Amino acid sequence: MKKIILIILIFLLFCGCFEYKKNFENTNNNPSNTGNKDNKHLNNINLSISNNKSINYIKNISYEVIEFGQWGEKEEGYYFYSKDNKTIIVINAGFKPFGGYKIKIINITLENNTLLIYYKVIPPKNFSIAVITYPYIKIAVNGTFKDVKVYESK
Repeated sequence: MKKIILIILIFLLFCGCFEYKKNFENTNNNPSNTGNKDNKHLNNINLSISNNKSINYIKNISYEVIEFGQWGEKEEGYYFYSKDNKTIIVINAGFKPFGGYKIKIINITLENNTLLIYYKVIPPKNFSIAVITYPYIKIAVNGTFKDVKVYESK
């Protein structure tokens, strides 16, 4: 037993004594790649990104919940409109056989001047009253957007 513990301690001692450093070579003859060796690789990455004109920029957008409830539109879907330099989006989950369903916004992003909204319909956790409901949520984002797409995450 003492031999096994001694072998493990020696192994751990030697494993911690070695240091690994990778040298990055300058494959790009660009003067912006000067500096210490650790930054050369990052500079090459930054140059290749800045030289590529086809990159789509995605920006996360904050939102405000204006209202939500159980008595929205009967049909599942969404609509949006602009008011006071804000875009108002209404998402309807449609017919649900029980009360307690909720709509949760997962993410809102802006990609190529299109507002993308991802949401999920959360079923009730416990037994709920057997009544037909039509859950909805109304949210607002700053700015006026002419192209809004809404997707349900399953």
